[in-house]
Amino acid sequence: MAWETALRARIKAQISGVGVYWTERPMRSAYPAVVLQTVNGVREQTLSGFQSVNQDLVQIDIFGSEREDVVALREQVIAAIAGPFLQSGVQFQRVMIQGIRDLGGSTETGFVHRDSLDVLITHN
Repeated sequence: MAWETALRARIKAQISGVGVYWTERPMRSAYPAVVLQTVNGVREQTLSGFQSVNQDLVQIDIFGSEREDVVALREQVIAAIAGPFLQSGVQFQRVMIQGIRDLGGSTETGFVHRDSLDVLITHN
């Protein structure tokens, strides 16, 4: 299984009632929601080929209508992926949180709270 599918499955298994998506949250989907996006990936290699351990920088955005709900969900997501853990045949190491930003803003339907995490994920 692809590490992206396994990571999404891990979050969905640990946090119920929340939409978890890669790259884009579907229009008009309910809050709260989690959106994952790969920012950068490294595939180390030597002359004999690729290494089995990979690292990817993933941006995790948490959306919600109430600030308190976003903060609580952010902490649940961190706890769900803090690692190490095995999910769907993919071994994840302990993650490194590299940044947390508050990116909430006004939309045509009102203010939407959004926290954005930069997470370095090591997996094989």
